[in-house]
Amino acid sequence: SAELCELLDYAQAILRETMEGAVMRPGHEKVEIDFAPWQGLLDLQASLAEMLRQIGEPSSD
Repeated sequence: SAELCELLDYAQAILRETMEGAVMRPGHEKVEIDFAPWQGLLDLQASLAEMLRQIGEPSSD
């Protein structure tokens, strides 16, 4: 459906932006990302959680 395509496109854009800005320093096991992409990931996670909640508990409208 068009809605699913939109969602996947949005998720892919957020993930791409985050990955492009990620920095892994040689010899370290941690990856650093800037605050804005991190906020984008948090927003994506919250959006997905809300959609899953709505699917699991559809409104009675």
